[in-house]
Amino acid sequence: NPDGVDTTNLKGIFANNAPLTINEGTYTNKGEYWNYNTITINSSFVNDSMLINLGTITNNNICINNATLENKFGATINNYKNLTNNNVIKNYGTLNNTNFGALTGQILNKAILKNKKNGTDYGIINTHTTIINDSIILNESIIKNYKLGQITNNNSFTNNHKITNYGTINNNKELVSSDTFNNY
Repeated sequence: NPDGVDTTNLKGIFANNAPLTINEGTYTNKGEYWNYNTITINSSFVNDSMLINLGTITNNNICINNATLENKFGATINNYKNLTNNNVIKNYGTLNNTNFGALTGQILNKAILKNKKNGTDYGIINTHTTIINDSIILNESIIKNYKLGQITNNNSFTNNHKITNYGTINNNKELVSSDTFNNY
């Protein structure tokens, strides 16, 4: 649909059990969206409400979170282009920020990015490209910054579990680590 999809008038929970591919226009979520399958973003996806991912989200272009995005344990987000967080991302699953062909992933955090754990289930952030933090990153789980990865902290970055760094971390403000921080 070249005009986009607006979920403003959806009430209750929209449970997606089939693949959703956004090739043109903008998909705007204004309801409560539970993804049990796959979302492939080749155009633009805007989350203005609640997006709960239990499947796989692949971002090949523009994904903007203006509300709450929860990536549950066992779920995956693959970011190959531009992921902008303007409110809250809670990651209990796997968040991969990497390259795919000519695409280069970049996460721009302008609000709160929480990498969480639940018991022995760990949220994992793997970055091979760029994360820019202009607000708050709270790591309660595992972050791996690979050789070509670059994390730039311009505000507050707190590590309460484990960071493994093979790439570059530029700290321009406050980085606090109360647990394991391996720098290779």
